[in-house]
Amino acid sequence: MDQNFSTERMKKLSLIIPVYNVEKYVAKCIQSCIDQNLNKTDYEIIIINDGSTDNSFEIVKAIAAGHENITVFSQTNAGLSVVRNRGLELAQGEYIWFIDSDDWIETNCLQSITEKLTDIDVLAMGYVNAYDDTSKNKKIFPTSAVTNSGIDLLHNSYIVPAQFYIYKKEFLSENNLFFEPGIFHEDFEFIPRMLYFAKKLVVYNKQFYFFYKRPDSITASINPKKSFDYIKIALNLIAFEKKNVKKTEKYIFHNVIWLALTNALHNSLVMDGVTRVKLNKEFYFNKWMFKYLDSGTILKYRIERILFVIFPKHSVFIYRLLKRFVK
Repeated sequence: MDQNFSTERMKKLSLIIPVYNVEKYVAKCIQSCIDQNLNKTDYEIIIINDGSTDNSFEIVKAIAAGHENITVFSQTNAGLSVVRNRGLELAQGEYIWFIDSDDWIETNCLQSITEKLTDIDVLAMGYVNAYDDTSKNKKIFPTSAVTNSGIDLLHNSYIVPAQFYIYKKEFLSENNLFFEPGIFHEDFEFIPRMLYFAKKLVVYNKQFYFFYKRPDSITASINPKKSFDYIKIALNLIAFEKKNVKKTEKYIFHNVIWLALTNALHNSLVMDGVTRVKLNKEFYFNKWMFKYLDSGTILKYRIERILFVIFPKHSVFIYRLLKRFVK
């Protein structure tokens, strides 16, 4: 029986760029991915327009027209998680790097990066918090500790955005690692699960990714939905922990879950009274979490847990009181 085998060599790396209303920034992002020292046949750039209403899509199409390794897709607006998941389905590379369209990467960094991508699940990298005033830029290193697996990074609470890791596509697929649709802070839900499964992880203490701190970004804005999403994230992580996490490692996950819950409570500091009442009801509805999460090691979380168990109807009030008197 005759078989048709593709003569095209498998790409080493897929860069996935979600685009939504970033007409001021997207050209710089894409150009940084083009200006690389890696052969264009070894990597691809997948750009997915998520229903932009400004000129982003037109800018993307114009740039892509001159580059064979750039593929552009467009869809109705569905959110970052859905776009990233679609990018994973479309990617032809052995490894995946998510790049936000208002950020950029270092010129000629891909050759150095791909040399590290040898039979590993995940590559963790440093990054630069980048500002319009470059004198404020700050380099961030993943860790100075010896790290051989994702659980090591999780132990050090290195829960950073998904862009600061590069993933083997097969590793993500085998462990059913996708992004939760419809929530803010989807990376906080994804990264702990990903790190727990990453048995072969390498830390590359280079800062090739520029994380632009634009003042109008989603992460910088105030939105009450973020608090309710953090509760959903905590519930998802509890379900994951029950099913997958070894007994000796549960305390690590419980610290992460408590961080999600306190992030939800922290947003109450800028909420109106009506929304705070709704948030408090949501915590009370899920009050079983406080009794379940009994193995965290951080003192602050232990104190909060005790108070929330004793006074389950007043979680938001207790947190706000603690923030006022305990610095």
